[in-house]
Formats: sequence, C-alpha cells, structure tokens
Amino acid sequence: MELTDILPIISLAFLIIFLLVTNFTNKKLFTKAWLFPAAVSFLFFIFSVYTVWQEGLTGVIAEHTKTLWGNQIWFDLLIGFGLAWFLLLPKARALGMKPFLWLVGILLTGNIAMLARVIYLEEKTVT
Repeated sequence: MELTDILPIISLAFLIIFLLVTNFTNKKLFTKAWLFPAAVSFLFFIFSVYTVWQEGLTGVIAEHTKTLWGNQIWFDLLIGFGLAWFLLLPKARALGMKPFLWLVGILLTGNIAMLARVIYLEEKTVT
C-alpha cells in the first residue's frame, strides 16, 4: 500500500476514536484543551508544507477541478471553512483577537489554529 492509501485510513480511525471518546465523556478531556487543536493544526501545517514541496501549489486546483467528486470536496472544504469562521469570529473578537490577521493565518492552517487560540484565551480568562 502507498502512503496516500494509508493516511486516509489512519486519519479516519483517529476521527472515529475522537468522536466516540468526546461523545461518551462528560468531563473535560484536557486541562489545557487548546493544546489538542494546536497540535492538530501544527501537524496539518507540516503535512501541507510537505505536500506543496512535493507536488506544488497547482495540485489543489487540479484535484478539485477534475471530477464532480473533486468539486464536491472543494465545496465541502469551503462550507466547513466558512462555518468555522462564522462560529469563531464573535468569540475571537470578544477575546481581543484581530480577525483579519487570523484570516490570513488560517488560510495556511485551516481554522484549527484559530480555534486553539480562542480556547487558550478562554481558558486564560477563566483562571
């Protein structure tokens, strides 16, 4: 099996475990909850840099314009990005974050880094 065959299976397994654990756990999973999305964001960024290094920037366009499935995945990514931005923006502003600067940053890391920062600032204001 190729790496490109294995990574989707591994990531799906991690997602299923995450969904089950968070669904059946009523208590807070981490004392510093922001570390989890920060680590995921960092790993995603590293993988993104590696992917661009190996395959170039044009691969994103090529993959999402080949087929209807590619279009559907692109739409799904855009909708997810937009919804996450919509949900995080009021909290980010209330916590004093500069949304435009974060918009530039999350284009490189997804909304995960912004989520980590929001959780961090919320935890900081509680303690």
